[in-house]
Amino acid sequence: RGTLNISASNVTVDDVRVISDGGSFGVSLRHTAGVIIENSEITGADTAAGRVGVGIGDVYGDSSGMVIRGDDIADFKTAVQLTTGEVTGCFIHSPGYVAGDHTNGILDAGTTQPLTIRHNTILISLGQTDAISLDATTSGKPIANKTIVGNLLGGGSYTIYGGSAHGNATRNIVIAGNVFSQRFFPSAGQFGAAAYFAAAGA
Repeated sequence: RGTLNISASNVTVDDVRVISDGGSFGVSLRHTAGVIIENSEITGADTAAGRVGVGIGDVYGDSSGMVIRGDDIADFKTAVQLTTGEVTGCFIHSPGYVAGDHTNGILDAGTTQPLTIRHNTILISLGQTDAISLDATTSGKPIANKTIVGNLLGGGSYTIYGGSAHGNATRNIVIAGNVFSQRFFPSAGQFGAAAYFAAAGA
């Protein structure tokens, strides 16, 4: 129980169970490179006050080469927070909620570093916020080189936020071949499947 802190590079975490009882992180990455987290279960203690803030999180936003693969992540405010690397084959579900939360399946805070999100099942049973967000929190930040392919996605206000919420310039954003579930809302998310995707962008 608690937090697994990783501050070294080229570390592989395989087949572990991390339970965070209301903590900020389940697995925290701090200035790392080449970390693999696979075949593991990362959860909070419950879906209320015991929810984990971030299941797997790049704390300083400077880690690189992460591979998050085949993990089961639940009871979270944000399941995965990162800016680059690969998230593949994960089951992200059953988010927690504390008043004031903005709930995210996968959150990229808007960068130009390459990120691939593929073959995941991400089900957000709440009417906020998203299964996947590429949006920066402020304007003036270009967002590029993000690929979201072959996922099963559902829930949130909008299921995908595509990067241009604050008028930020986007390029090389590929969202293709995904399946949108109506399990929680008729339009996948409470208000629709996707928002702030600049279809006319490069």
